[in-house]
Amino acid sequence: MTTQTAHLEWRYATKLFDPTQSVSDADFALILDAMRLAPTSFGLQPFRVVHLANRGLRERLKPLCWNQSQITDASHLLVIQTVTTITPEMIDDHIKRIASVRSVPVADLEGYRGMMGGMLLTHPAAKAWAQRQAYLAMGFGLEMAASLQVDTCPIEGVDTVACDALLAEAIPLDGYETVVLVAVGYRSESDKYQHAPKVRVPMTTFCVTVG
Repeated sequence: MTTQTAHLEWRYATKLFDPTQSVSDADFALILDAMRLAPTSFGLQPFRVVHLANRGLRERLKPLCWNQSQITDASHLLVIQTVTTITPEMIDDHIKRIASVRSVPVADLEGYRGMMGGMLLTHPAAKAWAQRQAYLAMGFGLEMAASLQVDTCPIEGVDTVACDALLAEAIPLDGYETVVLVAVGYRSESDKYQHAPKVRVPMTTFCVTVG
C-alpha cells in the first residue's frame, strides 16, 4: 500500500451504514461531478444518475433489492440508468454540445458525427456498450468518495424492471433503464466487514508484461 492508494485500501463495499450520519452537500456534489467527468467512448455519456432523495420511495424500493439495509440506511442513494437505444438525436445533441463548448462550427464535426453513427446506430451490442460506459462513471464516483472518506456500496442485487416501474411514478423514464445502484454514506461501527483485510490477486498475476 502507498500513500496515494491508502484510500482505496480503506474503502470496501459497505454492508451496514450509519443512518444517523449524512454526507455533506459539498462532498456529494464532488462525487457526482467525478461521475460526470468520467471517460466514456466518444464522450457520449449514454447514461444518467438519479438521486433518489425520496425516503418513501427508498422504503418501497428496499424489497426489490433483497431487503438490503443500504437502500434505506445510507445517506444518499444513486440509481444509475443507461439508455435502451442509441439514437441519431443523441448523437446530434452531442455534436451540438461539442460545437458550443469548443466554439467550432457544427459542419466541421460532420466526419465525427458520421463515425459515431456508423459505429453505434447499427452496433448489435450497443446496449451493453452503454452499460459499460456507466460502470466507468460509477468507478470514478467510488474513487472520489473514498478519497473523501465517504463510504459506498455498489448494488446489483435489484429487480431492475420493478425498480423502473417504481421510479416511473416519480420521473419519466425517457428511454432509460436501471443497471446498478450506489449507496453513499458512512459505515456503521457494527459493520464487521470494515475490518476484513482486502483480498486481491498479487500484482505479478494481475499485470502481465509483454516485452
